[in-house]
Amino acid sequence: MALVDRYTRPEPPIAGDERDILLGFLDFLRETIVLKTMDLPDEDAREPHIPSGMSLLGIMKHITGVERHWFRRIFLDENLDAEFGPRDPHGEWIVMEHETADDLRAAYRETCAKSNEIVRAHSLDDTIRSTARPEREGMQLRWIVAHMIEETARHAGHMDLIREAIDGEVGE
Repeated sequence: MALVDRYTRPEPPIAGDERDILLGFLDFLRETIVLKTMDLPDEDAREPHIPSGMSLLGIMKHITGVERHWFRRIFLDENLDAEFGPRDPHGEWIVMEHETADDLRAAYRETCAKSNEIVRAHSLDDTIRSTARPEREGMQLRWIVAHMIEETARHAGHMDLIREAIDGEVGE
């Protein structure tokens, strides 16, 4: 069994302010998502290897949509329909034939960079601008960042198991 850890991932800082610590852990997990798709033929990364039907690229595509949804649609109240089409929570799991691993990795990294810009440009105490769901009124950016850490870590765990099923590689 080989260890998947040939790529440099940003280590979270051991000291810093709250924003630096939170983004440090989130960036580490984001690169873990990318790492799980590396050094595989696109066919292996796009094919489901577990009964649920999840694939490595499907998860990465999903988490890209989740980043856009929380930081841009919910926090900034941006209408993303013109750019990405209406949000389809099921469609974002499906990898289209024309989508390559490189394309999906680039889209994910670009989306994460935009999310980090948003977090750095605002106070963690700032609240969401979206009024689509009144029960979310008062939700802070801090909550969204913490949620993205949880969401990204959960899917990185799924990817660990899928990658091991594909080629036996394991790692953080």
